[in-house]
Amino acid sequence: MIGRRGAGLPLGRDLSARFLPWLLAPMAALLALALIAIGTADRAIDRWAAALGDRATIWLPASEDQDHGPDARLGPLIGLLEAEPLVREIRPVPREDAEALVSPWLGPELAEVDLPLPTLVDLTLAPARPGEIEALSDRIAELIEGARLERPGDWVARLAAIGRTVQAAAAGLGALFGLAAALAVIFAVKTALAIHRETIDILHVMGAPDDYVARQFAMQGLRVGFWGGLAGSLVAAALVFAAGAVLPETSAPLLPRLDPGPVGWGGLILVTPALAVVAALVARITVIRRLRAMP
Repeated sequence: MIGRRGAGLPLGRDLSARFLPWLLAPMAALLALALIAIGTADRAIDRWAAALGDRATIWLPASEDQDHGPDARLGPLIGLLEAEPLVREIRPVPREDAEALVSPWLGPELAEVDLPLPTLVDLTLAPARPGEIEALSDRIAELIEGARLERPGDWVARLAAIGRTVQAAAAGLGALFGLAAALAVIFAVKTALAIHRETIDILHVMGAPDDYVARQFAMQGLRVGFWGGLAGSLVAAALVFAAGAVLPETSAPLLPRLDPGPVGWGGLILVTPALAVVAALVARITVIRRLRAMP
């Protein structure tokens, strides 16, 4: 804080120093939101894997002569599944649950229609070796014609790939916002150097080294970066809490949920000190290089 003791440059009075925090604040907010998006996608991927990674469903085709009572094919099927060490848990899906799955598309008239629905059996599987799932699927198909075993793993992997793509895009945008902030600091520093050129020359005549001048710019960059980063972080936090209040609560593992997790919240907290340090380093490096290039 040498400049504040009256021994250096009045950098805080420059227009560039006054407006730079307002320029850095939206960049800091966008950077924080990018980190929150990365954390949210990471938590979603973990949630999808935990909820569906060991799940499978057996589909038995609807039988035309079947009434709404228990499916007679379930007995032999459950006997086969209970003898399989790969199967940890067996849960036949009640017809009411199957109707609930299709009712959003068919409407309330479903209750008045004798609609043939497939019989579903949910399974929880143990970790499988290569080929075990395919062998179990073949045995089920041999036992009941038209039956098939479906695992959500394939499309969960596709969802995870989409999540990783979102993370990569957010990381790229965050890098662009950080670069834009650094360029804004460089422009402000060069402007301040031009404004204070005569004062800097006088300081050099008095014996002040380049490091002394650069240190003052670095401290000014630290202050400006801190306040800009703090303002941007507060805006980002307000947006996240507002979105959390607006979005409905859901326990469904596959539905989108605003859950930044440690990565998102940690990134939100670290944006302010990181931007302050980067602004100080960029300011110092820019001043040193500029002063050495001056005649």
